Amino acid sequence: MLFNRIKSRVGSTITLKRILFVKKTVFNEIPYPQLKDKENSIKRVKKTTTLVGQPYIRDIFIKGVISKHFLGPKVLVFKMKPKKKLRKKFGHRQQLTRLLIKEIQ
Repeated sequence: MLFNRIKSRVGSTITLKRILFVKKTVFNEIPYPQLKDKENSIKRVKKTTTLVGQPYIRDIFIKGVISKHFLGPKVLVFKMKPKKKLRKKFGHRQQLTRLLIKEIQ
């Protein structure tokens, strides 16, 4: 995930407490006695639950590790006032942080 610059060192662990939306997927194995083959006699069922906070989800925390700090793409800004011979060109690069998600509790 990308965030605006977080003032921590690369490799440090960070906990996010204000979570807006979580989608969990759980796989359950159900025995399937109709099939003759024993290896294929288990059916995997996918169950998805979605939690939406109002405004935040209270009991969910995300733990992650800061993987790197970098600069985003350059945005060029060109200002010009006609008939005044005023032309300005400058750019801006946003400082960003990449976070590697380790655990969702």
